[in-house]
Amino acid sequence: MLKALISATVMKLTRSESAMRLLIRPIVRLGSRVFRLDMSDPTRCGSIDALHLEITSKCNLRCVYCGKSLSAAESRRKVDLDEGLILQTVSALRALGLRAINASGIGETTIRPDWTHICDSLLDTTLTLTIITNLARPLSWEEASTLARFWSVQVSIDTCDPLLFSKIRRGAQLDVITKNIQLIAEAARHQGLSPVICFDMVVSDKTIFDLEKTVRFGLQLGVREFLFADLYKIGATVSG
Repeated sequence: MLKALISATVMKLTRSESAMRLLIRPIVRLGSRVFRLDMSDPTRCGSIDALHLEITSKCNLRCVYCGKSLSAAESRRKVDLDEGLILQTVSALRALGLRAINASGIGETTIRPDWTHICDSLLDTTLTLTIITNLARPLSWEEASTLARFWSVQVSIDTCDPLLFSKIRRGAQLDVITKNIQLIAEAARHQGLSPVICFDMVVSDKTIFDLEKTVRFGLQLGVREFLFADLYKIGATVSG
């Protein structure tokens, strides 16, 4: 039953995206190749279809399996990417055929105070935007309305067990995320839009036996796509 349910709902990748990320400096990472962008002559960079844009390296959670939770990562500088640099770089890359942006990185985009302004500016250019977000803090109507304009919103959620969820994604509460998903859906209806809401699930020894229950939980919220990532052993790190 679980196999059939997952097969019917698992996220289907309709196109491949180049593994690129805009870092703190104007650098694009393309696979193992790293090169600086020459803004005076962007054609030197070749053709670029999709961009992973890390708007901020800050995060509001400390998930047990995330490198962001490690002490070494904690000591690293937490910064927001300059808005001018973002817009300048995106403008240059559009000349190279840029069509899609994943507005995500190791940080949580939605905790940056001006994230809606930045993303709305990008959306106004007719670029296709996707995002991976934890939705761990209550959204305003304005924020939900911005997310409703995205082509897809991948929500980081591993289990529908509220207690286990809070232990794994330290700093998050499942009910807050549920309300945020409902608010995004309402904002989408208000604008006549239909973004793809996806559960981005890290599968671990603590969550694997509840996958069917979590998928059913998502379906009740209107989630229609599910991405199962990794296979992580949490072990004694989390009880329950």
